[in-house]
Amino acid sequence: MLALAALSAAACGSSSSGATTGGVGREPAAPARPTQTKELPKHAAGGYHLTRQPVILASKAEPGEPPQALMVLVRLNRRLPAGDDGTGAGFYVQGAGPDAEAERYGHASRHCYVNFVGYDQPPQAARNPQDGTVVPLEVDIDGVKRSIEVNAVVHVTTIRRKHALVRSLGCSSR
Repeated sequence: MLALAALSAAACGSSSSGATTGGVGREPAAPARPTQTKELPKHAAGGYHLTRQPVILASKAEPGEPPQALMVLVRLNRRLPAGDDGTGAGFYVQGAGPDAEAERYGHASRHCYVNFVGYDQPPQAARNPQDGTVVPLEVDIDGVKRSIEVNAVVHVTTIRRKHALVRSLGCSSR
């Protein structure tokens, strides 16, 4: 019995002795990935939640021009509260915020909203936009304690693809 305990202790010790600290020999952290639609937080913020994967649109600036703002489109389960100038919500990409509140977009009954992020202080995703980059998106809603936080994909697109992405949200006014 004592030998069995010694063997199991040695087995446990050998498995933990192989672990290292300080990052040496550790596997690299998994790269960020977009939050899948089925994994979007439900009722993450005072009963609000995203019903579809958000769309972030970017465009490359011409050489010598300042970075362009990102266009962020979301579709929620219900209408956002009214704010001073638009809705009572703001979208933040990589910590950079909007210059104004989010606005309704497309059909009102579908609860779609748009916000432009990064006119004053553009996030890295706007400075050098790369198609397919995954970035953190935070939706702050007035009067709600917790924000909706998800990972979303930046799309550097053509006009035709932009319309297709907006249609995928079900927000197109056409």
